Amino acid sequence: MLIQPTGLSQIGIAQVIQILPNPFSEYLTISVNGHEAGAGLLRYRITDYTGRLISESQLPEGDNLIEMSQQAAGIYLITIYSATEQATYKVVKLQ
Repeated sequence: MLIQPTGLSQIGIAQVIQILPNPFSEYLTISVNGHEAGAGLLRYRITDYTGRLISESQLPEGDNLIEMSQQAAGIYLITIYSATEQATYKVVKLQ
């Protein structure tokens, strides 16, 4: 299932990001494909539904495996951002 960003149109980031699988159990993959080098670095931030920061780092081109096995089941928000835009995605962690 391809995850679409929540909120208003986030065309730039939404065109280069895929987050799979959803729902997930232990690992998420954030794929960056076609992000222009001149557009600046992409970063991600994962928070739980209460806003508690779970993970944050840079997102290089390609597949980025994020380990989430120690986190509780529930809804998580993944914000992908650059210097000029951001998009937020909702994912569900199973037991």
